[in-house]
Amino acid sequence: MAEERVEHFKGGILREQYQLKDGERHGETKAYDEQGNLKKTAQYQNGELHGETVQYDESGQPTKRTYFQKGNAQDSPPEEASADSSSDDSPQSAGLQTYDPTGSSSESQTDPQTEASSGLQTYDQGENADAASDESVEQIITYNASGQKTRKVTMKDGKVEETVEYGPGEEARNRVQFKDGKVDGEVITRDESGKIRERTNFKEGKVEGRTIKYDENGQATIAMDFKEGELDGEVTIYANGRVQTRKMFKKGKQHGTMTSYDETGQVTIVMNYANDKLNGEHLAYGNKGELLRQVYYRDDVLHGESKEYYPNGQVREVATYNNGMKEGNVVQYYPSGKLMEEAEYHEGKEAEKSTRYDYKGRVQKDDEDKKKTSLLGKFGKSEA
Repeated sequence: MAEERVEHFKGGILREQYQLKDGERHGETKAYDEQGNLKKTAQYQNGELHGETVQYDESGQPTKRTYFQKGNAQDSPPEEASADSSSDDSPQSAGLQTYDPTGSSSESQTDPQTEASSGLQTYDQGENADAASDESVEQIITYNASGQKTRKVTMKDGKVEETVEYGPGEEARNRVQFKDGKVDGEVITRDESGKIRERTNFKEGKVEGRTIKYDENGQATIAMDFKEGELDGEVTIYANGRVQTRKMFKKGKQHGTMTSYDETGQVTIVMNYANDKLNGEHLAYGNKGELLRQVYYRDDVLHGESKEYYPNGQVREVATYNNGMKEGNVVQYYPSGKLMEEAEYHEGKEAEKSTRYDYKGRVQKDDEDKKKTSLLGKFGKSEA
């Protein structure tokens, strides 16, 4: 059963419709220009041109008809071939049958230049010395309405070996290599001005190795390591040419240490992941490199001891989390290191009234007066 294929221009306009059978073109192919006008129709059989090929002008009128049999152009339609072959008056160099826009026919020699500019696709083995010497190599070249080359597909033994997209000046922009019909090798993507915007490596159709994306100034914005089509290794995010974040991945999931940096290159955050979730130590730093917070996560929720620090290095708070909620004794300190407040928590709520101390370590009077009254109990209100 034939497989339907459709290709579009970048703007979404239909560029080509064709069928594949066992990886080779088979049946009718239709090619369109960037305005959506039909430019060419062709018939294929087992990867070879076989039957009538028609080229059209912008109004949709046929301008040229060429007949093929097993990839070879014929001097006349198939039904006339036997009669013409018996005539000695027909020279071997007789031209192919062509049609002007009015539909009248005339005999003319095949002009490759005319064919290239009037049709959306032509076949050219002259651009590649190896292709010219190997009959199994076929090049399909696509032109726009102005006759400029926009795309070239090189095929061998019915399989795509390379595609090249061209810019306004017919300079090669995006080149893709194939192996056994699958993308293989480095793929370089350029913008309309010809600047490189991405480099990606493929192996047997899957992204492999390092991929780098660039901004309009040519500076890297992100670099990613892949293995068999999945993120695996380091991912580096850049801002204005400097490293902003480094992440680690394993089999497509974030796994390992992630580090973020400020504009001076100073570390601001260090966190650890396992299977796409925060797991382990999480550190936050100030703009001078001082440690401000040290906590632990288990499967994306706080779990374990938590410490917060003042910029001078003194401990600000010590607490313990259980599945994202404070549990047990929570202690806060003044910048001098003296005790400021302590409280007991259960499932994220204060189990007993907190006790607050002044700079000299004395219990503040409002709390002392409250402590003289009965405590609300282990699961009392959390407000002091």
